Amino acid sequence: MIVRVLMCLLLTAGLLADARAARAEEPSPKARAFLEVRAEPATAVVGQQVRVTLRIGYDADFFAKHAVTLFRQALDLQAHVTAPWLSSLEDAVVIARESQDADGTYVRFVLDDAVTSLRENAPEPRLGLSFTVLTVERTLIAKRAGALTLAAPTLRYAYAPVVEENLLGVRTAENATPTLITGAATTIVVRDVPAEGRPAGFGGAVGSFRVEARAEAERVTVGESFELVLLISGNGNLGLIEQPRLGDLEGFHLYGAREEPSTDPVPARRVITYDVSLTRADVREVPAIPFVFYDPANGYQTVHTAPVRLTVNAAGAEHPGPREARTGVPSPDGPQDSGTPGREQTPAPTPFLLLAGLAALVMLALAVVVLVTKRPRRTLPAVVAAAPDRSAARTRTRDALLASLAGPKDGIMPACTAFLAEHLGCGEGAVIGPDLSARLHAGGVEAAVAGRTAAALEALLTARYGGTADAAAAGALDEELVRTLAAQLGPRS
Repeated sequence: MIVRVLMCLLLTAGLLADARAARAEEPSPKARAFLEVRAEPATAVVGQQVRVTLRIGYDADFFAKHAVTLFRQALDLQAHVTAPWLSSLEDAVVIARESQDADGTYVRFVLDDAVTSLRENAPEPRLGLSFTVLTVERTLIAKRAGALTLAAPTLRYAYAPVVEENLLGVRTAENATPTLITGAATTIVVRDVPAEGRPAGFGGAVGSFRVEARAEAERVTVGESFELVLLISGNGNLGLIEQPRLGDLEGFHLYGAREEPSTDPVPARRVITYDVSLTRADVREVPAIPFVFYDPANGYQTVHTAPVRLTVNAAGAEHPGPREARTGVPSPDGPQDSGTPGREQTPAPTPFLLLAGLAALVMLALAVVVLVTKRPRRTLPAVVAAAPDRSAARTRTRDALLASLAGPKDGIMPACTAFLAEHLGCGEGAVIGPDLSARLHAGGVEAAVAGRTAAALEALLTARYGGTADAAAAGALDEELVRTLAAQLGPRS
């Protein structure tokens, strides 16, 4: 009997020891979750996109049984995760690229200072357990060279061996232990774009891009402005670079550029409209416009737009149109159309018709000679071609300019250019230029008045294209200055 009792005690002691050993082998509360940060690439250049992923893994069954409620909100995971670089970094632009798919299971928890919802990924086995994995993705674009350090993320929760849930759904426990799990800090090495081999036109674009150009007018006139649109598309830091400069386009004058504002640092495309004008009548196209960027995989690259064909009117033409419409002769500057389907062709005259027409001209000439020789000579009155009176047009543009002063500011500049173009005898697009003050002075305007006018027009032009304009200079274009200009310019002979 005593032997049996001793054997039972030994067996019980062995079972208790095995249980304690099994509990000792179970993962601790700190091993029930993990945090990982992955950056790709780990080495980048200034302006390059770096994809950063924060992976949050946790033992869902363990948290359901042993995690105490931390917040009043209804959460699926009672934990607080922090990674401040997900929202902002001093040395980089942070771009959120979260996609909310309709399918899948989502988990609500507190991330930094807000409740967020992330979709579950496939479970991941660790330490003999199955971990639920959530991911948060960001795109980082470094502003300067150096070490870009992402602070270690943390996960905080309260652990208790036994957790009870009250009628309000709050999970409580008598002895809850605060538990903090910390990931590892991550450093991204950022270098400047290479100086060796850098083209002169490089403006900081990093990625891969395409460019297109088009003219927003079918016909253009020398000296008059028209819109040239540049479209840049691709993948890179497109929203963080300055507007590309057209450079020195021979035969063109650039007034300014504008585009719709965007808050996206990496838009899919940018559409920039340049106001330009021709300075020569022999220009037939906008030449190919280069765009230089740095591709981290292939180095510096230069892409070009296709040349933009232009149909050009001579300056001052009252009725511009195709040469075919005015003379019946195909234009040497336009495409030659021979047998194009759907276009009516004029048949060539036959030799018989040519001979008949020539005979008719000869007979008509003989008849005129006979009539002139038989009629008495008379003195023909002199015919004087009077120059068109432009005073009405000058008065109209002056009154329009005076009326614009009382309206929206963006209407003053076009009214002023129309007024000056009428008095200077040029196209409206040719009014604005560095020599405007000298041209006004040469036309009879006092030097001080000419200078004030040129400065005011320049300030209005700067304000129109989004620059920092001189408010005092723009305000100098008032009724007194306009009437003084009209009086000093006077009628043109």
